[in-house]
Parts: sequence; structure tokens; C-alpha cells
Amino acid sequence: MLNILYPRRCPVCDQVLPFFKRKGEKEAPKICRECQRKLPLIKGPVCMKCGKPVDSMQAEYCPDCKGIRHSFDCGRGAFTYTGVMRESVFRIK
Repeated sequence: MLNILYPRRCPVCDQVLPFFKRKGEKEAPKICRECQRKLPLIKGPVCMKCGKPVDSMQAEYCPDCKGIRHSFDCGRGAFTYTGVMRESVFRIK
């Protein structure tokens, strides 16, 4: 009943999400399909310190981490903080 009164919304674009899972999906989507295509998923080699993408497997740290000392040991992210993801985080804040 709560899903009818307060439907789930895509955290990126605020579009109402389908109530039921689609055929072939394990569960109802948490992000709309259009936003899934737009999100910049991090693939490949990443910085050992902050988790940002790096140019090659030989590079241990990104340019930011080479020049700046961070107050954390290790960070990881699923998406790069650009474009749609940046707008979504800004809207949440």
C-alpha cells in the first residue's frame, strides 16, 4: 500500500520507478534505465588511494593523490563524480 501512496523514485532524475520487476529482472529497479546508461561506471585500473580511474595498470596513484596528502587510507567509488552523478549528489545535498 505504501508503494502506491509513496512510489519509489529514481535517485538520479526523480522519475517514478516501476512498482513491479520487469520480465527477466531479479528485482524491481532502483535506478531508471535511462540513468543507468548515463552513469559513468568506473572500470579498469584505479588509484590505490582514492579510487579514481588512472591511465594505466602501472600507475599506482592519480595525479591528485601524488600531490596531495589525504586524511583517509583508501577510498573506492562505483561511479566517477562527473555529469549526471555530480548533479544527483548535488541535489541530495
